[in-house]
Amino acid sequence: MKAKRFISLFTAVLMVVGLAAMFISCNNSDSGDGGSKMIVSVEVYSVDKDGNEVIFLRANELKVNADCSVNDALIALIQERQGTYKALADGSVDSITFDGETLAQKNEGTVSSDENSKTFRFTHFVWTVNGTAPDKATSLTYKIKDGDKVVYKLVTEDQTVTG
Repeated sequence: MKAKRFISLFTAVLMVVGLAAMFISCNNSDSGDGGSKMIVSVEVYSVDKDGNEVIFLRANELKVNADCSVNDALIALIQERQGTYKALADGSVDSITFDGETLAQKNEGTVSSDENSKTFRFTHFVWTVNGTAPDKATSLTYKIKDGDKVVYKLVTEDQTVTG
């Protein structure tokens, strides 16, 4: 009888130690320190009726996983600034509400990386990665000409960037 109790007690101790090790391992992997990180600065602009750009939402130093999609980074920005958003069926951001104002996509179709796209027609997103504007398209940006200036538009993971 003592042997069975000892084996049961020993098994219970092993289970508790294993469970504790699993929790410690999971907590360390979720701490945000694992994986490659980058600092992103993003400004979400809207254009008023007079054609003037107005900053809608901004974060200067947002730490994100280097392999996250722009949609994920945009959601992180919205949450950082304590805004809310509505998503399309595929999870991509459809509208952002911040300080009682809502900025929404202006079309019913899918998001497009085409510079003539009507998606966020009165909106553009200007990104810097690790403090500088990227020289070429990355997983986060698509460089287009907007009049006489360069705009880095958001590119979501399911978009195709050409050029």
